[in-house]
Amino acid sequence: MNKINLYEKLGLNQYYWGGASETKNAQFDITSKIDVLDAVDKICSEEGLSPLGDEWNQINYNNFKKILTKALQYNLGFTNFEVMPHNKAIEIYTELVKNFNEKECLCFTNWFNNPWEKKNTGSSFNSVSDNTMDMVICIVDNKKLLFIYFLFED
Repeated sequence: MNKINLYEKLGLNQYYWGGASETKNAQFDITSKIDVLDAVDKICSEEGLSPLGDEWNQINYNNFKKILTKALQYNLGFTNFEVMPHNKAIEIYTELVKNFNEKECLCFTNWFNNPWEKKNTGSSFNSVSDNTMDMVICIVDNKKLLFIYFLFED
């Protein structure tokens, strides 16, 4: 497997604490949710985060796109505070997901609801760190896995 550090390559370290990597040239059986989550948990451990096992929240591609673009654009802890202009967030999102087929992938996060859309109804998450808040978003197809996480400490 070939793991590429996108956090530094795309300059994301200028905007937020966290990490982003893509694992390429691997074989992921996306028909087996257990195998996919094992791969996600392995990356969690490699990043010094706590694996969640079967406590990941599977989301559809449309929700993945909404959450990731908002996470790139806005601060996780102060959801109205823009850290990156919208056009830059879309540019980075496009770069991150290029070559992923939205119809042949699985998407996961540690969040339940989108914190930027559910402000009045609340959101919750399964923490993967010792930080006050954290967010992991990943997409997997049969040859690659994109793993992005955001950390927030107030």
